[in-house]
Amino acid sequence: MRIQYLLIFFLVLTTTSALPLDDNKNPFAGDSSAAIEGKRLFLKVGCYSCHGHEAEGAIGPDLTDDEWIYKPTDSMIFNTISNGRSGTVMASFSNDLSKDEIWKIVEFLRDKNRQRRKLEVTPK
Repeated sequence: MRIQYLLIFFLVLTTTSALPLDDNKNPFAGDSSAAIEGKRLFLKVGCYSCHGHEAEGAIGPDLTDDEWIYKPTDSMIFNTISNGRSGTVMASFSNDLSKDEIWKIVEFLRDKNRQRRKLEVTPK
């Protein structure tokens, strides 16, 4: 099953189109209120149905870990949410979400990753 996810991510990443330069930087990076709003949007548009309520993975992959074929960048995640992934069930959300809303979901996912890494390095 892990190999299937890796193959899907490889296919997805190799078909990703580039974003204009102004769209490469998340205007909400590090903004905790944007991360909270991003989680609300993540749930509202139904991302949880594939990725779990906390983006921890279900049918779709875990979006909180570091086990990606390529290190995910904000712009790559934005592009995936915006355009979907050809050949997968990942749909485009560009008609349902504004750019700012997509960036807030990106910040939610990045915040979840930061929290996870912090827990992994905290001594018990």
